[in-house]
Amino acid sequence: MNELTIILDLIVVFLGLFAGVVLAFIAPEELKAGRNYFKWFKTILLIMMVALMIYFGVDLYLVALNVFMLAFFYLFEMEYLVLGFVLLSSNVGSEAFFIQSALAFIYGLPEGTLFAEKIIRKKRAEILFRAFKHYNWFLVFSIIMFLISLNA
Repeated sequence: MNELTIILDLIVVFLGLFAGVVLAFIAPEELKAGRNYFKWFKTILLIMMVALMIYFGVDLYLVALNVFMLAFFYLFEMEYLVLGFVLLSSNVGSEAFFIQSALAFIYGLPEGTLFAEKIIRKKRAEILFRAFKHYNWFLVFSIIMFLISLNA
């Protein structure tokens, strides 16, 4: 698998957040009513990602580490930052990686929407900038982890 393809895939996953923010701009009246549904959807997607890791035969120690990190960061509403590790745990370049990437992109939709909902009264450009500033560590962490995995 080409390294550039993996990095571009991680960038597309990151753009799922901004798609979620745009959804919040399009339908701001639905944000308050949909908050609980978005949270449940995020939880279901995380469970699906872990189940797919088990299904595709990822080492159980790695699955346990991912579950622990996701649960820990879920308490602080920062689980999106760990998704890069979850993605790269899924045998980069395999079928599992691309399925996990699609789920992570979809996960970005409610995550971005919930983020924008907290500060929807701000200007759109400021919301987008804050989303980038808040979540850019996903991209940095993911690319660093990928580059380290190349050397291993």
